[in-house]
Amino acid sequence: MKVKVDVPKQSLNVKNAENEENVIVIGNQKYDLSLPEFIEIEIVSDKQVDLDNFTITKNVFLVAANGFEYNNTLCKSGYFQNGIFICQNHLPCSEGGKTTDGRCAACQVTNCVMCDGDKGNCMKCKENLTYNTNTNTCEKYTNCLSFTEDKCLRCNDGFVFEGNNCVNITEDNRNCQIEVGVPSECRMCDLTNTTLINTNGVCSVVDSNVVVHSLSNVVECKDGFYVQNNVCNDCTTNNDGSLLCSSKTIEKCDKTYYVKEDGSVCVKNVCSEGINNEENGKCAPQIDNCVKYVNGMCVECSSKYSYDGDVSCVDQTKVDVNCGTATPIGCIRCDGNTFLNVMTHKCDTCNSICESCLDTTMCLSCVDGYFLSDHICKSNDELNDTCARKVPNGNGCLECKVGYYKKGADCAHCNVKCGECLTENSCIKCNATTYKTSNGDCLPRSSISTCAVEVTESGCSMCKNGYYTVNGNECQKCVERCAKCSEQYRCTSCDDTYVLKSTMCVSYNTITKCTKTKDSKCSSCTFWYSPSDDGTFCSKTAVWWVILLIVVVIIAILVLIIVLVSFVMVKVIKYKRDTSGLTLFKLKHTNMIFVKMADGLTIHTRNEEFVITDDDQDYEEIDVNREIKNLFSIGNTTNHKVKIQFTTKNDIEKYTIRFEPSIATIPPKFACEFSLFLNPLCTSTIDSTFIVSYLFTTSDNISCAHHVNFKYTTKLSTRLDPDELVEEKKLGEGSFGIVFKGIFRGNIVAIKKMKNIVNSSHQMEEFENEVLMLDKFRSEYIVYFYGAVFIPNKICLVTEFAQYGSLQDLMKNKKSEIIDIQLCVKFMLDASKGILYLHENGMLHRDIKPDNILVLSLDLNDVNAKLTDFGSARNVNLLMTNMTFTKGIGTPIYMAPEVLKQEKYTKSADVYSFAITMFECFSW
Repeated sequence: MKVKVDVPKQSLNVKNAENEENVIVIGNQKYDLSLPEFIEIEIVSDKQVDLDNFTITKNVFLVAANGFEYNNTLCKSGYFQNGIFICQNHLPCSEGGKTTDGRCAACQVTNCVMCDGDKGNCMKCKENLTYNTNTNTCEKYTNCLSFTEDKCLRCNDGFVFEGNNCVNITEDNRNCQIEVGVPSECRMCDLTNTTLINTNGVCSVVDSNVVVHSLSNVVECKDGFYVQNNVCNDCTTNNDGSLLCSSKTIEKCDKTYYVKEDGSVCVKNVCSEGINNEENGKCAPQIDNCVKYVNGMCVECSSKYSYDGDVSCVDQTKVDVNCGTATPIGCIRCDGNTFLNVMTHKCDTCNSICESCLDTTMCLSCVDGYFLSDHICKSNDELNDTCARKVPNGNGCLECKVGYYKKGADCAHCNVKCGECLTENSCIKCNATTYKTSNGDCLPRSSISTCAVEVTESGCSMCKNGYYTVNGNECQKCVERCAKCSEQYRCTSCDDTYVLKSTMCVSYNTITKCTKTKDSKCSSCTFWYSPSDDGTFCSKTAVWWVILLIVVVIIAILVLIIVLVSFVMVKVIKYKRDTSGLTLFKLKHTNMIFVKMADGLTIHTRNEEFVITDDDQDYEEIDVNREIKNLFSIGNTTNHKVKIQFTTKNDIEKYTIRFEPSIATIPPKFACEFSLFLNPLCTSTIDSTFIVSYLFTTSDNISCAHHVNFKYTTKLSTRLDPDELVEEKKLGEGSFGIVFKGIFRGNIVAIKKMKNIVNSSHQMEEFENEVLMLDKFRSEYIVYFYGAVFIPNKICLVTEFAQYGSLQDLMKNKKSEIIDIQLCVKFMLDASKGILYLHENGMLHRDIKPDNILVLSLDLNDVNAKLTDFGSARNVNLLMTNMTFTKGIGTPIYMAPEVLKQEKYTKSADVYSFAITMFECFSW
């Protein structure tokens, strides 16, 4: 397991009982180690942690990058075994020294922080102390110019390092203060001994003839010596009479010598009698009372004589009357309105406006009407432009005008930078283009280019961003990275990408997890971290919208998965549904013969012309109104899937047709078996087609259609083909239909077209019942039934045609004299035989009347009359169970009384109706 100090782990049980076994304390957290047999703990901490335990019986291995302390032992890694802790990797003691068993113990040396073993030498003393190896003590630094916590960096002048101490420089250490290299070479001699010079790394006492020298070079020698190879050499060594020289030339010789023109040597000068030697070694004429000559002139006279400025020495009492003090070298002070001419040694008269002077241009005082200014006498009239108030009854100015200052008795113009001043450069008030600094100086306002407002006489009142106010009215740039500051190193806001931290601007990159800054604060942190209130660090924070987003994303993913799974399931179910009823087989595995159909599709049918037959019968004719099934197959020889769908014509009336499956997808190189279900609705011979629509699943999605021919022939039935009926003329019309005379297959027939039967299911049911009964009747006394048409809008009955119409028509159109009574009896006899046939077969006609007795012949040898119109006929058994009807059946005049009363009735009701008909016929 891995433990992070100060962060509780959910995988570890923290125990509160202090006396339980196998509980270890790391930092300020307790951890239970009782469950595993072997535990490896990695301690993650940015500092050294303390480790404690009560009783450890488990095998525990511990490792920490920054170490841990257990039982006064500093370790980087170690382990508990049999309750004993063994340190594998010792760390040096932060204080004290290690004992022989590896523990940290205090040093024996007083004020020692770290030592070599608990009794060894001190390696580090307390702050500002140094270890003295001689006394084995930690003591204060002495004679040390600069030092760190535990080391002297430089000794005071006159002292040198010895160990970590500074000792006096002596000849024993060669008068050297700094030595380097092996063998050692002196870089700096004792600075307190000015007689030492460093020559080629050796300190030695400088020669007595040296006047000026540096640490390692002779700069100047005494007169009579010159510098050569860092040594002072005597000028007279190779040149007698030389007083001042260099290494190559003679600069000055003894007075009895003179310098040769090329300056190379001093030449001895021997003057003749009466000629004296000059100071430059040349010979000059004798001058009375002169003791020193230069260039033929006397420069110093004997005592009580003074040089007169010309060429002779005179008595001091006889010199120029204006000379105040006469000396052997001449007059040195003049009196009155005179000054000493240093060139002539005479007293010359001052300028006329000078009352006293030093020379012709430098006055010391002025005559009346003039004032002294810079040792020049100026007229009082010159003060009119500069002086505001002159000295009363005197010379000079008491108060100057604005822009001028008092300079003695004169007024001088202030410096151009001043508006008012005390002296030339000491401004009281600055001019309109300058401002006054804190030290009283006036500087150009344009020099403060970083002022945020207009610079006034008082200077700048507010600086631009990045600058701060200094000296009260000037601007100075903040330290780099500061956008604003109160002092150079005290920032109040920072540039972009920097954060204000303890008045300093630090890069946001130095703040862990910080990614963006705003207003000198860390404004954005990495995922799952947020800035602190002061914006100086990032702390781990659970972001609610991130959690919400994660939940929403998870829900969206789950919904998407559900949708995808549902979509796939729907597709799979649809595929299974589409293919569940399919019979698919590979084309290469079948021996069936397929005929090319279109576009790579082939078809196999049970016969060449696709004649529909009934598998249950041996002959090719099929039953009418019975659905039969024929199989056929369609093959796909292409490399693409093809979708097959069957459609038929919309105007089919004579049959119904359907396919199973109606839609199918056939894979490449496969064939699918289909079932064709055909139900002929009438007796017919059909040659028709159905449409195979197909769509290839390619990028083009090509959709095509192909017509497939099929044929069938039905058996003869009472369901007739309307196309075989030929209407000739209309015979009559009733409430339920219209009767036409027509031809069916060469026979003259009566065609009874029904009215309003298409939209009435009840009437259609009655019609079908009548057809069923007529189809069953096989009697020569009942009109012959050819069949019926069941096609909507063409529904009709086809029966035997009665040449003379009904008995009612005959009674209406012919007189009784024409018809013999025997024929009337024969009509009734034939009708009675028809009724007898019905009753013997359990049927009631229920509508016997002359209209429903057809006359086919007037020959007594033939069947003369037959019953017709069986729309009201019913089975006797049905009538016996329900003898009453709400709806009247038949014609009231011919109806039996019980029928009219809606009472129970039986076959006698037909007999009653027949009796009325017979009565009417016989009374004709």
